[in-house]
Amino acid sequence: WIDCTNKIDKKSFKISKKDSKGILIQSKTWNTIKPLTKSCQILCLCSMKYLKNDYIHDYSIFKQNYLKWIY
Repeated sequence: WIDCTNKIDKKSFKISKKDSKGILIQSKTWNTIKPLTKSCQILCLCSMKYLKNDYIHDYSIFKQNYLKWIY
């Protein structure tokens, strides 16, 4: 499962091997990945090099900065 939350919406996606699909997660979206099995593999594709400091790692900070209008 992948749970995504942004200013507009909150959605959950179940992606399985037989679906052969992916999802596009827009910027300023909090996502939580819950593997369906212990052998689950996840591939993330990005347009830029990952820099840890570019991301918020604490949901309470994300909520305070980006969700203040809907909560």
